[in-house]
Amino acid sequence: MQGKIGSLLKEHNVDKKTINRVSILIEEMYLIILKMNDDKPVLAECTIFLKPDGVQIISKDEGVSFDMSDDDISTVSLSAYIVASYLEKRDFGNRHLTTMSFNRSSFFIKYDEGETI
Repeated sequence: MQGKIGSLLKEHNVDKKTINRVSILIEEMYLIILKMNDDKPVLAECTIFLKPDGVQIISKDEGVSFDMSDDDISTVSLSAYIVASYLEKRDFGNRHLTTMSFNRSSFFIKYDEGETI
């Protein structure tokens, strides 16, 4: 999945640092979802929007209810620690919405200074 996302972002002239940030965040997010659900597969989807000043990532899954951006999640696994540390260092406009049927997390990664599409 990461390779395809990276290729699509590259096709749209997204800078390498942003592509790396998006790739790392997506990989670790879905490892956390897998871990939180005891390695059982759950239905999940990822939507990526290219905006003039950055990349919006929206992830939905029907697994166990949890907030991926919560500081306490960092104790679950190495992936959770990486994501928590990563989110702490950068303001990705983290949003979490829990409904009765799925988790929804949203992150916004700004392009590097001076980069736009």
